[in-house]
Amino acid sequence: MQAQREIVGFLSAYQEIWHRFFPDLHRRGQWHLVSHLCVRARAGAPVGELSGMVKQVFLLDDATVRERLGELYRLGFSTIEPADRPVSARTLVLPTPLLTAKFDGHLIETAGRLLETALAMVFGVLLIIRIGGADMPTVIALLNSYSGLSSCAMGFALDNKLLIIAGALDGSSGLILSIIMCRAMNRSFTNVLFGGFGQLQASAAGQEARPVRSASPEEAAAILGDARTVVVIPGYGMAVAQAQHKIRELHDILTKRGVEVRFAIHPVAGRMPGHMNVLLAEADVPYDKLVEMEDINSDMAMTDVALIVGANDIVNPAAQNDPGSPIAGMPILDAYKSRTVMIIKRGMSAGFAGIDNELYYMDKTLMLFGDAKSFVASLVKEIGANHD
Repeated sequence: MQAQREIVGFLSAYQEIWHRFFPDLHRRGQWHLVSHLCVRARAGAPVGELSGMVKQVFLLDDATVRERLGELYRLGFSTIEPADRPVSARTLVLPTPLLTAKFDGHLIETAGRLLETALAMVFGVLLIIRIGGADMPTVIALLNSYSGLSSCAMGFALDNKLLIIAGALDGSSGLILSIIMCRAMNRSFTNVLFGGFGQLQASAAGQEARPVRSASPEEAAAILGDARTVVVIPGYGMAVAQAQHKIRELHDILTKRGVEVRFAIHPVAGRMPGHMNVLLAEADVPYDKLVEMEDINSDMAMTDVALIVGANDIVNPAAQNDPGSPIAGMPILDAYKSRTVMIIKRGMSAGFAGIDNELYYMDKTLMLFGDAKSFVASLVKEIGANHD
């Protein structure tokens, strides 16, 4: 019984010593020095030698080292030399099995935490490795929701009300955003996470090049100038080119010519719901000119020109006409119903969904190849010159 009580006492002492002396050794990578210190202490090295090693490990001055060694004595360590002899002449005796067990236990705990981190990383990669294309914004919003929920759980663990509230707000907002985006694409969480959506389709990638009609800025400006109604459909390409201010200039100059200009906003245009609204508001486009998809689709058949700026999947007719398409059932803007379709795009590459867009090859479609900002600036210049 006496031996057991001594063991319990030593364990308590080591618990306090460990947290006091060793918490930052991982950061400095000095575990090998601690191991050597323990070996020398078990061999009965003089305190003077141990003091120098402690200074090397913990980067402490002489006074602090003597103070720390004094704490070791008070916490349960014994000396084999008389207490009245100088500290430098004493020999420190450490209970070696307990120290070794404590040291090994800490390494096991550290290895366990590293293993948990590695497993979490592997799980995260496997969770999203099949997801790509148009689903990535939805997944990003969902992962943001996960981070908020983890912060909320951490708040409960730490009894921190501020962290609980902030985490709950972050988690709920990310979840709501994911739900909105899934509904806009007519998709479910299960289909997004496990459907393999966004992979380039073999049929689209392997088919032969098809002819398209293109137009110069002068030709496009003449068509826009003669139109009565124009619907601008912004997409992620407009955001990348930062063309929103030039779009506003185009709106202003066409409005002065008596052309009715409106903006059709798809719920998932860009990277997240509201992305296009924010960009156009930044350019001071009148808010009443921004029309949601449900409200403007009925007017597309009576629109003279649909000007698509950097959008792709949200205007792809395959969503309505091809039941086998990966985006089948996804609500789109009915740009293909307008009398003339003009698409500003750098090239013929596929959109986020990784599929070809049938709209490019229609007889009524004109491809305006080039950077959106530069091309719209050329349109503004040509329309202004014709107006003068």
